[in-house]
Amino acid sequence: MKKKLSVMILALTLLLPGTGAFAADGSESADGGVIGHIYSTDILTYVNGEPIDAYNIGGKTVVIAEDLGDWNYGYTYDYNDEERLLSVESYFYLPWQEHGAIPRGQTGQILGDVYQTDIKVTYNGIEVTGYNIGGRTAICIEEIGDTADSPHETYGYSKYLAYHVWNPAEKTISLYSYFNNIDDMLGNHISRVAFTFADNVLYATADDDVPWGSIFPSVNGIRTDSVEDAYTYYYTEEFGDQKYVMSPLYLDIGGSRTEIGTCVAVWDEDIETDRTYLQLDDPAAAISLAASVKTPAKTYDEAMAFLTEKYELKDRIDNDNYTVLLLNDENKNDLVYAVKKTGGYAKLSEWAAQDNRTVGILLGDLENEVYVTVYPFADSHGKPTTLHESHRLDLWYNFD
Repeated sequence: MKKKLSVMILALTLLLPGTGAFAADGSESADGGVIGHIYSTDILTYVNGEPIDAYNIGGKTVVIAEDLGDWNYGYTYDYNDEERLLSVESYFYLPWQEHGAIPRGQTGQILGDVYQTDIKVTYNGIEVTGYNIGGRTAICIEEIGDTADSPHETYGYSKYLAYHVWNPAEKTISLYSYFNNIDDMLGNHISRVAFTFADNVLYATADDDVPWGSIFPSVNGIRTDSVEDAYTYYYTEEFGDQKYVMSPLYLDIGGSRTEIGTCVAVWDEDIETDRTYLQLDDPAAAISLAASVKTPAKTYDEAMAFLTEKYELKDRIDNDNYTVLLLNDENKNDLVYAVKKTGGYAKLSEWAAQDNRTVGILLGDLENEVYVTVYPFADSHGKPTTLHESHRLDLWYNFD
């Protein structure tokens, strides 16, 4: 029903007498001669795995650029009337929500005209053909997904960092954009490992004071505390513009490198800087490799002695499997560590010293769950509230 309704609305809009050419913002175009027609199609179309309304122009499958602006497809779009520019940009993440199924349509019905236009359309910063269909702009899936002569052709991606799959038996066409999934390896997926990045290499080193896996600023992959020279994604002069061409991503552990995926940098015109994206072929396998980077585990007694001698003990709680310590360092920063009763320890949290701030620890509702409470903590409106930070000790941390 959704498909039929959208086709009827589009047909009524485009077939009204006197319909002229319009820009992406709805204003009338200066050069609006008719140059073709837009047709209905019986091809089921998907973008990043989600169904989307599609049409036919010149035997090619097109989708509406403005429809891609729905973040559920993994894109955003922007129209600049002064520059007469419509920009479609990938978020480089997969969609977070599902779209409802779209029934297969019928082929060959003329839905409206295609007009001349002076509007330039770009997809991830590269110009792509845009079809003015009277107030909206269509772009072609086959063009965006064409990998021939692409700088990323080796890895099966077009110059737009996308590819398409045509299934003639099912009469479906799917467009997929390159996506960043390094977060599947970072955060609470791994602990006690510090990462740095340079060129196309992710370096992993053991660090018992890293509660969450994260990529630290570095120079040439060597971690640095210098704000001026530090970059989370560092590139050498020798690597140069190669960063804009998809490259193999390697994980370096003590000088031994394993290929774990791909990486690419994209120039962001709005903020005039690069954005780097890392895609793991198998996140679970990459985590397993990185987790092998660790210092020898201390026994329970060794870990307790080490932490309580190094820091001031403020509080502790125990369950059958863990002891959780609230500690102060020499600067009165609050540190939370968990010590496993069979051996090993992991840092859970750190809070900078602040006047009138109170940090506490307590057992959570689930087995082996610990809460770290912080008051005052500013909510989204700037009002003071109590933060409850949950930690699943048996799921999120590497102790051995």
